[in-house]
Amino acid sequence: LGSIAKNYELQLMAQSAQALGSLQVLGDPANLVGDISSGVVQFVHKTSEELRGKREGFGSGVEALAGGVVGGTLGSVAKVAGSLKGVVSSVSRDAIGNDIRPSKVEE
Repeated sequence: LGSIAKNYELQLMAQSAQALGSLQVLGDPANLVGDISSGVVQFVHKTSEELRGKREGFGSGVEALAGGVVGGTLGSVAKVAGSLKGVVSSVSRDAIGNDIRPSKVEE
């Protein structure tokens, strides 16, 4: 049991260093900023058209802003989760790629 724990510890340290060096762990910050800024630009444009009477209805600017912020944030969270899944998966394998998790947990 001690050797399995030591292997997990070594794998976790190696994979953590690799993952922290990857921008994917951060959820693609450039894409997040792009989504948010696009939402802000659409918000300003649509809201100004609504206020000047060039666009029917009211609130499409707020909808675009919320879509950019929420969509960008959730997209980044999904990328972070996917990256962490890869780290955890690789930690549970030995150097050859064999699954080293115990098949049955003993109590």
